[in-house]
Amino acid sequence: MAKAPFTARGITSLKSPLKGQIDYFDSKPPGLGLRVSSSGRKSWFIMYRCNGRLRRLTLGTYPALGLADARAQAATARHAVAQGEDPGEAKYDARRAPTVAEIAAQ
Repeated sequence: MAKAPFTARGITSLKSPLKGQIDYFDSKPPGLGLRVSSSGRKSWFIMYRCNGRLRRLTLGTYPALGLADARAQAATARHAVAQGEDPGEAKYDARRAPTVAEIAAQ
C-alpha cells in the first residue's frame, strides 16, 4: 500500500503489475485510492468506515474521471459518512431496483 500525493503526471506514469492489481493511496484526502490492474485499467475508489465496517466505493475510471473530480467525489462521500449515511448504499439500491421487464410482468 503506497501513499503519496497524487499528481496528474504521476498517475499517467503508474505501471501496470504483471499479475493482479496494486492499490495506491493519496496522502491528502484520507481514503482516496487508485487501483491499477494488470490490464492497465485504473479505477478510483474511496475507503471508509460505516457502522464499524470497512467499505470500498468505486468512483470511476481514469482518465474519464480526472484527479480533481475524484477528489471532489471523495470529499462528497466523506461528508455523507460524517452525516451518518452510507454513500455506497445508493449504488447498492440501484442494482437491487426492479427492472423494466419485472415491472411490466406485474
